[in-house]
Amino acid sequence: IPGAEYHDLLRTVHALQGLPKGLTRVTVGDPLLCTHPDMLKTTDALVAWAASFRKSDEAVLFMGHGTHHPSNIYYPGLQYYLQQRDPLLFIGTVEGYPELEDVKQKLIDRQVKTAWLVPLMTVAGDHALNDMTGEDDQSWENILNRSGITTRPMLKGLGQVDALVDIWVEHLRAAVN
Repeated sequence: IPGAEYHDLLRTVHALQGLPKGLTRVTVGDPLLCTHPDMLKTTDALVAWAASFRKSDEAVLFMGHGTHHPSNIYYPGLQYYLQQRDPLLFIGTVEGYPELEDVKQKLIDRQVKTAWLVPLMTVAGDHALNDMTGEDDQSWENILNRSGITTRPMLKGLGQVDALVDIWVEHLRAAVN
């Protein structure tokens, strides 16, 4: 998302452009979710990916990082698009909205028995290994299991999904042209 870190990067790049004898050109591509067409392409890619590993009655909970930056709105926005296509695809965030408690209640209300936990992050790193699937009582896996929902963790980041990588590459091509 075009969040705080993205805007910090843009400021850094802007500062580099004025250096004497420095770089001649520095370009930044858009993040995965930046425009309405990005949302549609990402939705298509996530729906197709989810269909490749889960049964139709199983939910998928994508774990995003979240932020207190106004760009957090992309997460509930993506949730809206996903729900239009499949009511068992959800977005939750570690540090923003929607929170796990919001999603957990929806899973319970829909009587979901099994939920896949999937990082909505480029790599399945620290948040996936600790917050999503860690041994701590507050990991998403443990919270959902205690609620009677069987979890199936997928420790694969978005950088391993070709259709999503294609969007990033498209953004890089647009940035350098």
